[in-house]
Amino acid sequence: MNTDATQMADERIKSESFATRLMKRPELGAIGGVILVTIFFLITADRTMFTLSGIMNFLTPAAQLGILGIAAAMLMIGGEFDLSIGSMVAFTGLIFGVLVVNMGFPLILAIPLTMACAAAMGALNGYIVIRTGLPSFIVTLAFLFILRGATLVGLKLFSGGSTQLRGVRSAVEGDFLTPIFSGDAFGGLFRWLAEMGLVERFGSGMPKVPGIPVEILWFIAFALLATYVLLRTLRGTGSSHPAVTAMPPRIPVCRSSASRSRFSC
Repeated sequence: MNTDATQMADERIKSESFATRLMKRPELGAIGGVILVTIFFLITADRTMFTLSGIMNFLTPAAQLGILGIAAAMLMIGGEFDLSIGSMVAFTGLIFGVLVVNMGFPLILAIPLTMACAAAMGALNGYIVIRTGLPSFIVTLAFLFILRGATLVGLKLFSGGSTQLRGVRSAVEGDFLTPIFSGDAFGGLFRWLAEMGLVERFGSGMPKVPGIPVEILWFIAFALLATYVLLRTLRGTGSSHPAVTAMPPRIPVCRSSASRSRFSC
């Protein structure tokens, strides 16, 4: 009898209402922010902003920034911070441009080499943080200036004194991987929708929106991958899988920090 009374009084096994469970979800803040921003622009912006073409116009740069945001968020969830991510974008852009323009590498080689260089820089950041005990804020602040200087010097070196490396688009134009990383997807579907009158089209009959920019699809893919890592793996902080939450903490902190640093770069 006493055992039953104790269990009934134990707040850990008390049932919670749907509203209480909803308020505890970490996603609620982000969703609420999206709703508030959407309402604001529905009231203040031109109504063409929320047409199909308008939505694609603002989702494209948002997806590009969102991919960087996912990497930065993974570090922040792990208790670290990366200030060098902006300079890393410029530095890896220089590496990619040099590989395809100056060296004539195809995308199938240029992309993995660029990613490997970025991962190496991220691993170096993580290694310094782990071995020295310095805050990641300080270490990545130093790399921000290092990478910024290296980018400026590299541009002048490989472009003949200019601060711009031209010819990237023409260098990759005929590559078979270009449609995967640039342009629009599902063009045939949108042409069919235009013929059926389901989307806006020009007088010629072509759709005003030729397809879904591939940046948006890449953002969705990275978001799903990050969600899986966080919720379904031992290295993911805040895992919700029953088989994981029942285990004692066994996450190798040092290796996880270095892995997140590589991912963020």
